[in-house]
Amino acid sequence: MPSFRDIQEELQSMLEISSQDLTEEQKAELEKYTAELEEQAEEKIDAFCGWIKEQSARIDAIKAEANRLAGKARIMKDNIDKLKAHYLFTLDQMGKNKAQGKVYTIAKRKTQQCVVYDDSLIPQKYVSYTPKISVADIKADIKNGMQVPGAELRDNYSLAIK
Repeated sequence: MPSFRDIQEELQSMLEISSQDLTEEQKAELEKYTAELEEQAEEKIDAFCGWIKEQSARIDAIKAEANRLAGKARIMKDNIDKLKAHYLFTLDQMGKNKAQGKVYTIAKRKTQQCVVYDDSLIPQKYVSYTPKISVADIKADIKNGMQVPGAELRDNYSLAIK
C-alpha cells in the first residue's frame, strides 16, 4: 500500500488534470480513482491515529508502572536504611566497631557529614540555580580550611557492608 505522502501527491496530480480535455468516460474513471485515493488516505489517517492512541496508552501505562516501581524501590531503600541504623545502634550498644558473619562483615565507618543549620547564612556561591544548596561544595571547602557561615562538618557514622 502506498504511503500517505504518495497518496496525497497522486491526488494532487489528479486534481491538476484539466477536465475540459477528458471524455465523460475518462471523467468518471478520474472521479472513481480519486475517490479510491481519498479512501486510501482516510484509511492511512485512521491507522496512523489508532497507532498513536495505542502508543500513547502504552506510554501512560509504562509511566504508571515506572512510578509504581519507583515507589516500591523507595520503600525498600527506606527499609534497608532502617535496618542499617538498627545494626549500627546495636554495634554501639555492644561497644563494638565490627562484627563478623560467615560471609559478610559489618563495620562502623567514620564519615563526615556537612550539616547546613542555617540556609540564610550560606554564601550564594554554594547555592545552585534550582535553588538548592551545594552541600558537597560546602563540605569540600570546609575540609580545605574555609569558614562557611551557616555550615559545619560533623562526624557521622554509617554502616559499611563488605
